Amino acid sequence: MGSGILVVCEHEDGMPKKTAFELLSKARELSGNLGGPVSALVIGSADAANLGEYGAATVYTVDGAEFSSGVVGAWVGALAAAVAAANPAVVLGAASART
Repeated sequence: MGSGILVVCEHEDGMPKKTAFELLSKARELSGNLGGPVSALVIGSADAANLGEYGAATVYTVDGAEFSSGVVGAWVGALAAAVAAANPAVVLGAASART
């Protein structure tokens, strides 16, 4: 089993949604008990520059036409790659149609 927390950060119009910041803040809090780093995943074209301010030690980003069109397989592949890279114990995401 891995360590740390991976947060799937949703965005709208190129900016992270409020839920991304809330989940990162919660992940930072939880990582005190679980240990390991907090990582963020941003799928599609978005500004991820300030995610570190909310606790992300590493930010994984993927972009391309297949992500803006909503192709499910591309999203699943991106998430699987981020999980393989981060090896987290926990993955957090907002409850939405996208995640």
